[in-house]
Amino acid sequence: MGSSLSSPVFGRIVDSRGPRILLACAFISLISSYSGIRLLYDFGLPQDAKSLPTLTFGALILCLSLVGSGDSAAYSASVNSTAKTFPDSAVSQMILTLILAKSLFLVLAWIDYGSGHFWLWIVIIYLLKRLSFVFCW
Repeated sequence: MGSSLSSPVFGRIVDSRGPRILLACAFISLISSYSGIRLLYDFGLPQDAKSLPTLTFGALILCLSLVGSGDSAAYSASVNSTAKTFPDSAVSQMILTLILAKSLFLVLAWIDYGSGHFWLWIVIIYLLKRLSFVFCW
């Protein structure tokens, strides 16, 4: 949800202000959200609770939305700087293809969850994500 809702806003920011501000925001968003998730998981459930309290659940949803926003900001900045560095090049097309392929493989991994090949889908998704960052730099 965080990445889908924030992508148009981040695209506008990166076009008008450049990628530096967006990368700094992505860093702050990702570091704070992953720290918040770790904190929530370290504390766990209270002793007498059988379900997650509403406030904790809301904080977890907020942290996960910030992860999506930070990821979207990092991708927007990297794709924008790559497109400006290599105009009319296959590099930008390759990066966007890798990002879309990552999403496709994530859906296939979700569909194929019960089989023994689930770990292979996760490895493919991880490699596609890393390849897209490598091609950006």
